[in-house]
Amino acid sequence: PNIKIDEIFEYDVDNSNEELNEFCQKAHFVFNLAGINRPKTNDEFMQGNFGFGETLLNILKKNNIPNLSYY
Repeated sequence: PNIKIDEIFEYDVDNSNEELNEFCQKAHFVFNLAGINRPKTNDEFMQGNFGFGETLLNILKKNNIPNLSYY
């Protein structure tokens, strides 16, 4: 009930990894809603779902985000 949100960082396929790194440095928590629902190939599924999730987690770890929770 006492949560105050000052800023929301939105990232999608048009953003750069540098922007993702910047957003992660400023984030207090992350909601990853990205994903491929109807992939044409297994590779597309793996890159869009697992690949980005791994990239996101690695950037968060690199930036030593405290109390990291991944949803």
